[in-house]
Amino acid sequence: MYVTQLQNLRNPHETIQTDTANIPFEDYVGRFLQGQRRKYHIKPRCWDDGDLVVFLAVSHDGELCEAQFFKKGPLPRKLYLSRKRRIQRLKRSANFMDDVNQEDVRILVSRVSQGKPFIGEIAQDQAIQRESVIR
Repeated sequence: MYVTQLQNLRNPHETIQTDTANIPFEDYVGRFLQGQRRKYHIKPRCWDDGDLVVFLAVSHDGELCEAQFFKKGPLPRKLYLSRKRRIQRLKRSANFMDDVNQEDVRILVSRVSQGKPFIGEIAQDQAIQRESVIR
């Protein structure tokens, strides 16, 4: 079982240890995620694709990041291979910062370049473009 240190919302100067298997993704918002290299503050902006949730985060030293939460569990083969390629691509990236492997989720954190749109904005723009093509 994996234990994560998260910020206590009642007392911001205190951290609590909790079993991450029981934490819904929306409960990560506003908390701190302790990575192997740094600590990250999870922001309330996210994009949810079912098995992949991407949160905007800020590292403890002020860098803007994306924390990509890959839910563990059975996936259709094609989707599994796609997620596997995505994880490998992220880990090879020069912007890769941290890898947190927990019982129910794998979290990859990467830097967001200044001016680069958040992944949720890109997905939303693509959906709008598809709708306009269909009409």
